[in-house]
Amino acid sequence: MLARLAPLLARLLPDRLRRAFEGFWTVPLMLAMLGPGAVAAIHFTPRAALPASALAALAVIEEDGARAVLSTVAGGVMTVATMVFSISFVALSITAQQLSPRMLDFVLRDRAMQTLIGAALATFLFAGGALMFGSARDQWRLALAAPLALAAAAWVLAAAVLFVYRMTRIMRPDEMVARRGDAFVKAARGLSDAPGGCAAASAEGAATLERALGAARTLRVREAGYVGGIDLGGLVALACARDAVIALDVRANDYLTPGQSFGRAAGLDAAFDADVAALLQMTDRRAPDDGAIYEAQGLSEAAVRALSPGINDPATAIACLDRLFEGMIHVAAAPPAPVALADKAGAPRLLRAPYGVAEMLAQAAAPVAHHGASDPMVTARLR
Repeated sequence: MLARLAPLLARLLPDRLRRAFEGFWTVPLMLAMLGPGAVAAIHFTPRAALPASALAALAVIEEDGARAVLSTVAGGVMTVATMVFSISFVALSITAQQLSPRMLDFVLRDRAMQTLIGAALATFLFAGGALMFGSARDQWRLALAAPLALAAAAWVLAAAVLFVYRMTRIMRPDEMVARRGDAFVKAARGLSDAPGGCAAASAEGAATLERALGAARTLRVREAGYVGGIDLGGLVALACARDAVIALDVRANDYLTPGQSFGRAAGLDAAFDADVAALLQMTDRRAPDDGAIYEAQGLSEAAVRALSPGINDPATAIACLDRLFEGMIHVAAAPPAPVALADKAGAPRLLRAPYGVAEMLAQAAAPVAHHGASDPMVTARLR
C-alpha cells in the first residue's frame, strides 16, 4: 500500500518535494515509522482493553524470555539489512558495468528491495522500542511485543527471499533490457496524447503559430542543467494569460548552458522570461519525466556499452535494437504527436520540438548502428 502511495504523492507535490518522494529512501522510511508507531500503540493500550483469555495467554511468557526474543529479532533483522546492502551493491556494480548507469533506476526503484529495507528498519525499531518496557506492570506489554516481533521477523525473512529472487533476475542483462524496453513501449504509446491543460492545435493553428513567431524574441536560460519535465500545460496557460505564443526548441533531458537559447516568444514581455524558464524545471541530472525520450536514450546507451570492446555482447545490443524498433512501430502506427498546442478556447499557443520516428532513429538507433558497424550480428539485424 505504501509502495503504491509514494508515486501518487510524487505527482501531486511540487518539484522539490516530488524529488524526495522519488528517492530510494522514501518507501523504507515510511515503512520504518510503523515500528515506533506499534510501540506507541502498545504503550497507550490499557490492560483492560485486552480480553481475559489474551491476558492469560500472555502471562505464560516470561519477561526474560520476551526480552531474549526481542533482542534476537533486533540483531537478526540488522543482519538481513546488511545482506541487502551487500547484494544491492553487487547488483548495482554489475548493472552499471555491463549495461549503463541509467539502468540502475530499476534497481533503486525496485519495490522489493525498498520494502525489505523498510520492513527490517520497522522491525528493528519495534523490537528495540519494546525492550524499554521495564516495570513489572509492563510485563504483559513485553509478552505481547515478543510474538509480534517474531511475526515481523517472519515478514522480513519472506521479503528477503523475494529480494534475493528479484536480484538474481535484475542482474541478468536480458531482464534489464526487457524492463527498459517495456517502459519505452509504454511511453511511446502515449506520445500521441495531448498534455494535460491543453489540446492539439489544427494544421491551420500550427501555420498561425509559425507566422506569429516570425518576429519572436529569443528565450535564453540563466543556469546550466538538464531540461527536466517540461510543463507544457503551464506554458500554454502562461501564453494564454499574456495573449502570447511560445516555441520550444529543446526537449526533455537536453543539456543547456547559461545563456543558451531554448525557444522563442512573441507577444510576451521580457519580464516573464524567468517564468517560462521555470516551467522547464532545470535539474542537475537527467530525469525520466518525459518517458519516451529518456527510455529510448537508455536503450541506446545500453546497446552502445554492450558493443564496447571490454564487454563485446552483441546479443544485448540486438535486444536493445529490437525494443527500440518495437516502440518506433507503435509511434509510426499512432497519430503523430501534436507539435502545436492550443489553450482550452482553441487558440494556438505553443509550438514544441517534435519527437517522432525520425528523431528516434537519429538519436537512439543511429548511435547503435555506428558502433555496431563492424559486428556482423548487428549489421545483419539492421538490414
